[in-house]
Amino acid sequence: MDSQNILRIHHQSFVDFLMDQSRCPTPFLIDRKRESGTLTVACLRTMECYLRFNICNLETSYLRNDNIRDMITRVNENIPYQLLYSSFFWASHLAETPFEPEVMVHLETFMDDQFLYWLEVLSITRRMNTASGMLWMLIDYLQIGARSDAMARDMQKFVATFGNMISQSLPHIYLSALPFTPRNSPVSQRYTTNYPQTLMIHTGQSEWPVTQNVLVGHEEWVNTVAFSPDSRKIVSGSSDGTILVGDADTGELVAEPLKGYTNSVNSVAFSPDGRHIVSGSDDCTVRVWDVNTGEVVAGPFNEHMSRVISVAFSPDGKRIVSGSGDWSILVCDADTGEVIVGPMEGHEETVNSVSFSPDGRRIVSGSGDKTIRLWDADTGVVIAAPLKGHDESVKSVAFSPDGRSIVSGSSDSTIRVWDAETGEVVVGPLRGHDSFIYTVALSPNGKKIVSGSFDSTIRVWDAETGSVLAGPFKMHEGGGVSPDGRRIAVGSGAGPIQVCDAETGLEIIRLSNHSEMSIKSVIFSPDGKHIISFTLLSPIKVWDAETGKEIVRLSKGHYDFISSIGLAPDGKRIVSGAYDGTIQV
Repeated sequence: MDSQNILRIHHQSFVDFLMDQSRCPTPFLIDRKRESGTLTVACLRTMECYLRFNICNLETSYLRNDNIRDMITRVNENIPYQLLYSSFFWASHLAETPFEPEVMVHLETFMDDQFLYWLEVLSITRRMNTASGMLWMLIDYLQIGARSDAMARDMQKFVATFGNMISQSLPHIYLSALPFTPRNSPVSQRYTTNYPQTLMIHTGQSEWPVTQNVLVGHEEWVNTVAFSPDSRKIVSGSSDGTILVGDADTGELVAEPLKGYTNSVNSVAFSPDGRHIVSGSDDCTVRVWDVNTGEVVAGPFNEHMSRVISVAFSPDGKRIVSGSGDWSILVCDADTGEVIVGPMEGHEETVNSVSFSPDGRRIVSGSGDKTIRLWDADTGVVIAAPLKGHDESVKSVAFSPDGRSIVSGSSDSTIRVWDAETGEVVVGPLRGHDSFIYTVALSPNGKKIVSGSFDSTIRVWDAETGSVLAGPFKMHEGGGVSPDGRRIAVGSGAGPIQVCDAETGLEIIRLSNHSEMSIKSVIFSPDGKHIISFTLLSPIKVWDAETGKEIVRLSKGHYDFISSIGLAPDGKRIVSGAYDGTIQV
């Protein structure tokens, strides 16, 4: 027992023993799933017992949380430890709990009666940044039990829209957030009648706004954006030579701008563990940054003789591959910056696209010399003769999820699928686009190919037969999906970053309307059910990959061309960068 009479175990090995069925005697064995259910119910019951309106008895709504001098005392006097624990960790226990009717009863009480009171506790304890993640766990649980998640999703939108404000002032849950919640929102319909004395908006919005957050800081075009693996951060690179890292939930910058480049930042990517960022620039260098400190931990690597166009981490995060306008490819140690392999030379034009295979043993590259090359990631040796067949520049290459195939898109308006072992074309050339292909991607199961072209269409192809499954979808340009398919991120030259729910197609962040312009990018959701696309001027659109039906379009939000987009690994949000220097989620 510690000084607060809380039982604590001093060595993790004892915890492991208690949960090991092969070692622990039955009377002492802990069934993790069963006990998680017990803890979930206990947390929900505790919140039902203690949560209430104005839990800290604040006398005024004119002060921000930070300006209430005796706030710590108020928290200690009004929020017992068991309520703090329950408010912070109920969702973590829920995530490990099998679906049970008893749990569902308490969850319905939480959603219908306790939601705003729970936000009070998070606001006053500076934990609002955790609310969105917990609500997504709730949504997942409801889906497992085939229950309606409409209320939970609306709660998540409420937090996403007003979380920053609520984190600063608890009373504004009721004074601002609730009154400005759209009239058709389940949260508004359930809770507004409980507070008849608060502000009433008679001409407000009926539905949630598309834009969730806007990240501001760049002074020129946003060229590239990406989510961290845990979806909590967004990184962006700009023509102003800076890199910004923002909180994906609040839109606030989590660190000072990363500076050091003298020219445009063309490509950025998080390491698999989310601790580092790799970037490539027009100044011919590659750098690795510490996400938390903003310091350069490796680089600048200045082995390239021309601008760095594409960078990527290996699956284990230990290596970085870069492709350049000097026709070469380098593999560097992500910790030391030491060149491990390369320069890999063989291409006779700009290297437009590079990527590691899923097992990290190979690298594929596409070039302006019309060829695709496969390299041994450890030795830099060309594994096979150049893959030839395209008549013009190869713009995009990607491995299949199992690493056995490669898909390529070219300026010759065709798509090809290659055997990664033999180098033979196994499907294609797939013809149908009327202009050069800007981007190609494979669905997570490797059975579908999505392509985007400057003919302003996107198409879905059967990766085995080459037949068109859906499309052409007109007037689009690009897009991207998170690994789990929950969010979509979109951006371009001067436009904002946008976030979409990839499961429902609901708009989370706004993008400019599509027009008769080239498709910049298209992507599959991890489950292969949705496709996202965007153009420089047109809106982002979400399509049904099976029927080709447009599910939703995201309205304009940036004030200039969109330059780049990125998708959160959990698929819940999209980040976009634009030529107006803004980033939106």
